[in-house]
Amino acid sequence: MQVFALGTNCSGCLGLGDLQSTIEPRRIDVLSGKKIVSLSYGTGPHVVIATADGEVYAWGHNGYSQLGNGTTNHGLTPALVSTNLLNKRVTEVACGSHHTIALTSDGEVYAWGYNNSGQVGSGSTANQPTPRRVSSCLQSKVVINIACGQLCSMAVLDNGEIYGWGYNCNGQLGLGNNGNQQTPCRIAALQGVNIVQVACGYAHTLALTDEGFVYAWGANSYGQLGTGNKSNQALPTLINTDKERMVEVAACHTSHTSAAKTQSGQILMWGQCRGQAVSSPHLTHFSSTDDVFACFATPAVTWHLLSVDGDDYMTVAQSLKKEFDSPEISDLKFLVDGKCIYVHKALLKISFCIPALCPLAPSGGRSQAVCTINMIYGWGYNCNGQLGLGNNGNQQTPCRIAALQGVNIVQVACGYAHTLALTDEGFVYAWGANSYGQLGTGNKSNQALPTLINTDKERMVEVAACHTSHTSAAKTQSGQILMWGQCRGQAVSSPHLTHFSSTDDVFACFATPAVTWHLLSVDGDDYMTVAQSLKKEFDSPEISDLKFLVDGKCIYVHKALLKIRCEHFRTLLNETDEDAIEINQFSYLVYRAFLEYLYTDTINLPPEDAIGLLDLATFYRETRLKRLCQETIKRGISEENAITLLSAAVKYEAKDLEEFCFKFCVNHLTAVTQTQAFADMDHDLLKNFISKASRYGAFKN
Repeated sequence: MQVFALGTNCSGCLGLGDLQSTIEPRRIDVLSGKKIVSLSYGTGPHVVIATADGEVYAWGHNGYSQLGNGTTNHGLTPALVSTNLLNKRVTEVACGSHHTIALTSDGEVYAWGYNNSGQVGSGSTANQPTPRRVSSCLQSKVVINIACGQLCSMAVLDNGEIYGWGYNCNGQLGLGNNGNQQTPCRIAALQGVNIVQVACGYAHTLALTDEGFVYAWGANSYGQLGTGNKSNQALPTLINTDKERMVEVAACHTSHTSAAKTQSGQILMWGQCRGQAVSSPHLTHFSSTDDVFACFATPAVTWHLLSVDGDDYMTVAQSLKKEFDSPEISDLKFLVDGKCIYVHKALLKISFCIPALCPLAPSGGRSQAVCTINMIYGWGYNCNGQLGLGNNGNQQTPCRIAALQGVNIVQVACGYAHTLALTDEGFVYAWGANSYGQLGTGNKSNQALPTLINTDKERMVEVAACHTSHTSAAKTQSGQILMWGQCRGQAVSSPHLTHFSSTDDVFACFATPAVTWHLLSVDGDDYMTVAQSLKKEFDSPEISDLKFLVDGKCIYVHKALLKIRCEHFRTLLNETDEDAIEINQFSYLVYRAFLEYLYTDTINLPPEDAIGLLDLATFYRETRLKRLCQETIKRGISEENAITLLSAAVKYEAKDLEEFCFKFCVNHLTAVTQTQAFADMDHDLLKNFISKASRYGAFKN
């Protein structure tokens, strides 16, 4: 496991041992071999992480002792936070502007740093230089979730209670008043409501209940409470989410933006949206709450740790790419120039095509034009040499760029004060202003004459710029996207490879302001992506070469895809040539959902049916599918089905799901024990449940 950092390096917040900002990822050597499970950051900024081993590391700004090392010296590299935490296993960290809190596996909360409003929970307003346990009302209680606003802290208990402390002038503690609190105070207005997650914005708070409802309170000048108005609320207010069950809420202490994820996977947002106020939850096209804060929040942020799974799972697209031109399970080969290309008949029958792009070249303050004989002319403002004429004089009529005599230009793109030109041989020329390195010449010197850019001999097929920005981009013949120039305030003076597949993404993510550099159009033809094509062809008999018979019904699939996606089917289908296979151990609904998952990477089942799919995932050793089933079951738990889901979790040894269902049952004990499922509960399971619930304190008066 390796950790890399990039970006602006204020106060050493990149943890690289110096103050040098970088656009290229650099490895943080101190963290090599450590798996990060939680990350948070302050405004300074300071950065705090928790590792899988329960250790806490901190670095960056330390003017208020927010690094917890007992000093106020900034930290240029990650340092272990040891005081009072050496024998503790930390599972989660959260940062406010200049303070930090940490949650241990024992359910204890420790805090340190800036404390002007009591946000450290020590009972005073003196800064706390090292970790100190937050006790008071939290003594002998088990905390399961924490969050920080700019100057406040929140904690959720295992019994569903929620506590807050610190700054409260906007009512963000939910106590019904505006007085600061130096020790944790329970939010009495949520008595009887079981909270499972809390998220804090700059001065507002969101809370998610175990039944999928969302409450909000605090500042509301941007509509971030989602109440339909801009009035602050000092008490928790239930948000209208059109009866959709929520499974996640999101906010960040640097912004006034709120987001939530529905049980069906849709993402809602409200609050500050690029300077505008959205006072009610609105549906977005995103699939993750992270995207809301990356695209709409000011500034753009990540609200929690973004992690990459370390398992061997590959998406449908990745699986297909891996198996292309591989002879192992290919059923067709093309002989071309004496060489073989190995493919799969079923996949070739599913039609793919490449959409065409139509380049446009907007400009600002001056104009450029390419003639049919491929000469290039410019006119207008020229104080930065952006007309490419070798001087800085404005031109009131079109002037040919003589320096490109004999060079065939096929496309031109104009930035704020610089110009890019693409030749028919795939070379790129640039000229004009260069204060952000937007010419890609490796320096920041303006150029009044066209200069050939070094693109590592890659042939370019598109150049991109926008008159509102100092950013440049280009697309290679192989589809890679390069960018240079202004990148979120930094200067990139040479073309750099990105992970994007379109130049549009460069300007949406890196330009200041974020813009579209040309018309984004939706093709009117029948083109579908690989994923769309596979989804369309699932369970379609037209070009299927295999069918499963389940409960007297047919499910039509393609052998090649099943071999690529599932080890079980790779073995099975290599041993048989049958075009029909009967399945008896699983229901039609469950088996169809499994096969559809292999085509789409997603599952679409109610929680009760997801139990059967969990059984199948366990049987076929499909680790990721098993995890998705557990998430689906968690999202759909209710008082009526909680015991049924608990029984399933125990049966299939899904420990995390078992613990989740158990806690839900205890928090809704009266209602759960009155259900038919509880009456029909297996004797041994009932005995274990009562014993565990007793130890949990469920039967105390």
